[in-house]
Amino acid sequence: MAPTPYLVNHDHYRRLISQLIGSGVMLDEGMLCWYARLSARYPTVELRIGDVCPTVDEAVLVGAHWRAAHDGLEGSAVDLTTGELRPAWDVLYQLVGRLGPALERHGDHTEVTSLLETLRQHGTSAARQRSAYARTGRVEDVVADVARQTRGEAPG
Repeated sequence: MAPTPYLVNHDHYRRLISQLIGSGVMLDEGMLCWYARLSARYPTVELRIGDVCPTVDEAVLVGAHWRAAHDGLEGSAVDLTTGELRPAWDVLYQLVGRLGPALERHGDHTEVTSLLETLRQHGTSAARQRSAYARTGRVEDVVADVARQTRGEAPG
């Protein structure tokens, strides 16, 4: 089960469903495991009742999960200590700060902070892929760029 992705309109939804079925990821539309989806048989929206959050705190967590999937680290994130939206990087640094003593105790603090700084400097894989696509407009170039990074080379 996963949050429903950001979809621009009904055509975008239909194209995505067709791609998922066409690629073999799903056999049919009934296999779509999102919290909310369009019914394949009726003109309604289905909410996955078995996965409904019975408490406000759980609903906030689902919202935070959706927001993270939608915006990534370039956008906003739900600060689970306040329930308010803040820049995602600020929320992440606050979390690392709270975990600092445990990270230090296990010898991971330097590695975690170093990896986060590298991520902040170069962007997430999704951001780099969007950037590669924006430069050329070709999916092939995005794939080639990811392959270069996998080999340890700098992005194109």
